[in-house]
Amino acid sequence: MSGRDNAIEKTRVYLENMVGLGFAAQSAGMPVNANDVVNSTIDKIVEIAEQSFPLAKVMDESDIILHAEDPGAAQHLPTLSAFNWLSTTAQGNIRRLSGAMFDLCGAVDGTRLSR
Repeated sequence: MSGRDNAIEKTRVYLENMVGLGFAAQSAGMPVNANDVVNSTIDKIVEIAEQSFPLAKVMDESDIILHAEDPGAAQHLPTLSAFNWLSTTAQGNIRRLSGAMFDLCGAVDGTRLSR
């Protein structure tokens, strides 16, 4: 199951529960209308959409994904030094990964090839 499919399923389950609770409330004799049910759950649906769908798309369509955690990474516009550190670190990790892959594939010197 792709990340996008997982996000859709998560949203579907939440919507089914929302509708089920509305029907249960009506069956119990409570005066519930569609607007009440939607108003009680719209914030969670928006949260799922904002957090799950963009990340799912990136994970489904990307070959390599970098994840950075730091107070500076939480900002929408990280500083140039933070971006430089991330780029340099990622480059080193990708080179080590490619060197190991070349070695596994039988190359003579995977580390040299990765450079």
